Amino acid sequence: MVVSMGALIACVAPTATAVPSRPEATQTAVPATATAEPSPTDTSTPLAAPTAGHLAVSPREFGGVPDDDADDSQALRVALAKASAEPGGVVELEPGTYLIDASDGGYHLTVSGAAGLQIAGNGARLLMQNPGSGGLLVHNSQDVEIADLIINYDPVPYSQGTITAIDPQAGTFDLAVDPGYPHPRALVFLRAPLCFGTVRHRETAMLREDVGDHLMIAEWEPLEEEGLYRAYLDPGHYRDQLARVQVGDAFVYVARSGGGAVDIHGSSDVLIENVTIYASPTSAVTLLQADSVTIRGLRVEIAPETDRLNSTNADGVHCQQARIGPRIESSHFEGMSDDAINIYTVPNLVRQVYDETRIGVTGAGQMRAGDLLENWDPIDGVLRGHATIVSVGAEGGYTLLALDRPIADMRAGADYRSADHVYNRDACGEGFAIVDNTFQNHRRYAIFIKSGDGLIEGNTIRNLSGNGIVIANEPDWPEGPMARDITIRDNLIEHVGFSGSYGLQPDAAAIQIKGNKLGFGLAAWRGQRDIVIEGNTIRDWPRNAIYLGSAAGIALRNNRLERSGTREDIPAATAVGIKIENSEAITIDGLDLSEPRAIRAIVEIDGASDVETITVEGLRGLVPSGVPHLMSER
Repeated sequence: MVVSMGALIACVAPTATAVPSRPEATQTAVPATATAEPSPTDTSTPLAAPTAGHLAVSPREFGGVPDDDADDSQALRVALAKASAEPGGVVELEPGTYLIDASDGGYHLTVSGAAGLQIAGNGARLLMQNPGSGGLLVHNSQDVEIADLIINYDPVPYSQGTITAIDPQAGTFDLAVDPGYPHPRALVFLRAPLCFGTVRHRETAMLREDVGDHLMIAEWEPLEEEGLYRAYLDPGHYRDQLARVQVGDAFVYVARSGGGAVDIHGSSDVLIENVTIYASPTSAVTLLQADSVTIRGLRVEIAPETDRLNSTNADGVHCQQARIGPRIESSHFEGMSDDAINIYTVPNLVRQVYDETRIGVTGAGQMRAGDLLENWDPIDGVLRGHATIVSVGAEGGYTLLALDRPIADMRAGADYRSADHVYNRDACGEGFAIVDNTFQNHRRYAIFIKSGDGLIEGNTIRNLSGNGIVIANEPDWPEGPMARDITIRDNLIEHVGFSGSYGLQPDAAAIQIKGNKLGFGLAAWRGQRDIVIEGNTIRDWPRNAIYLGSAAGIALRNNRLERSGTREDIPAATAVGIKIENSEAITIDGLDLSEPRAIRAIVEIDGASDVETITVEGLRGLVPSGVPHLMSER
């Protein structure tokens, strides 16, 4: 191990303050409304006029008139179908609100088989009226543009209210549902495959800092008083957190079902531009086997001038099985009940091993001849090997994959906990870019990546319950694969991981790079590889500013760590600047640190890492005297 640092660290007395503290630092580092931006209706930029000869259609031709309080569902469906019937069609909407129903339980609106379609919103609002159904589905289409739309739901697909009584011993609390919101026993909740709740601050809609960031409810009981319901918490899920909940806290209970507000399935070359989404039963935008999608100027946020506390029930952008990853730029994500961006693929499971070049698999992952597979043991977190598919067939009820090279010791099993996972590296969203976006005040992570060949640059991330940028596989869900060839550059990350269920974890970090095995332990294979982390500023981080686990070939250059407050929720004795576990070939070249507390260490390396391959140079900054510059178990 090469270490060069001693003369570059200036020490201060333990009680000195290296950085002037801000008044709000002990509570919320940045107010949730600090970066409020103009309403999307002020920035609407209509699409260019259709090329001569291309069909332009208006819903008004079929009786769809905005702001007339009449149902516009059929008019929009006919307009979309007519414009999709020939290449280059345009649907021209008018400013105002269109009312859309989905009484059949499917998507409110569907586009299928279109080529060159433009949906010119011109600032129109689509008000979806079935809270359990997706908004707009674009399926099996190419070269589609969707611009200048606002998508909202009424009724919304969640309930919210005020906690009026708490009994921690019984595991119950009483909720007074806000007027105008569905009650938690409404049909949308009974039909949803997943429901959960979050405790919020009423004034800011932020999640409570010292409470687990989601609560599972086993049962809701209506009480005598109208609008009052008693929640019985799942005994095995954060039931102990009730002791920290307070009467007067707000509570949001979401029903995840149906599709997203805008879903792109089996399509390519799609542009989503200047679209605003105020609510969704699941994600704002879902990309399923959708290639070369550009998302620009998307705004996912809580509807202004309302008392709402939530935007979407799931992610901002959820991308699965893309062969060419999305470009997401100049967008704003706020108020969601899950991650802002998630890019990954799902595994197929090895159900039968015929020999070292032929396996039978099951699962939803797309497989084609010529695709590169990664065969992985999730139990120990071991790479079995890589191989290219020669042919795809069927045998014994399984998808039969013939491989171009042998992979030894493959394990067949009955489910994702016992069988090897097979990930398609050619359909995991590689080639993505996430640039110049803002993420704030939502649950979980800003950016969650299980992919490769990507860029994360110039983003602002603040006030999240979970980590900021996470590069990690998730075999327990299961999602993957391990990441490779990613640059994380010039991002600002502050006050993340404030929920106790995230920020206090040993691997919690503003930037987390981690290879997981089942059970969220460190994988034996150091499979998170060839990642550059440079020029980032991290303020008021959780337990670690940067965490590297089961990683190799990671270069950290000229990052800055600043502590403007005490983060009383994170004990100084456990806080670390950069923590490295079970990793190799790590280079730290330039680190500026301002930390007034006597933290555990600036850089900590565990005994499982190959310390002889780790280089630490150019540490600079202000820390209390006695703080170890480098702590190593070897």
